[in-house]
Amino acid sequence: MALQTSGAISLNQIHIEAGGSSGTSVTINDADIRGLNAASGYTIPTGSGTAIDFGDFYGASLSHTVTEGSASSGGTSQYGYNNQGSGTFGSISPTTWSSANILQLFTLTIVVKGSTSYSLMLTFSGNQSTSFFSSVSIGGVSHAMSTFTRNYASPNTYFSKALTSSQVMDGSGTTTVIFT
Repeated sequence: MALQTSGAISLNQIHIEAGGSSGTSVTINDADIRGLNAASGYTIPTGSGTAIDFGDFYGASLSHTVTEGSASSGGTSQYGYNNQGSGTFGSISPTTWSSANILQLFTLTIVVKGSTSYSLMLTFSGNQSTSFFSSVSIGGVSHAMSTFTRNYASPNTYFSKALTSSQVMDGSGTTTVIFT
């Protein structure tokens, strides 16, 4: 659930949104605090010690919400969110993670001669390293960065990995996504 969009906001409220426990030790420079997703029109500076205002956290959230869409062609189906090319579908909010645009987050299903394979595809703007995120939870299923293959093709970075059928989005409803 996102932080409020107006009024007084406390460091404790920000800490809870970032996944911390109420009343426990926290500073404005903690990575989880600065790692929250800024709401549209706001920016949360990520560098420790850089100037920051509590108002930067209005509407900030830990999680992303994918409103799933789908596209199919031949034996290939995609479910989730795609903002690239002519076949865009679904949406994601917020649209950034750690200052990079999230361009694609979908599961890919391919059927060839009766055999089905499943993959998870993530695309971000810019040249992102293998430490860009530690893990991503999609619909409650966690995927460690170490299980992804990374490919940079300017101007975007692509992460992909194999899935089982039980981990595939279906193109309907919403799915909660949390990067850590």
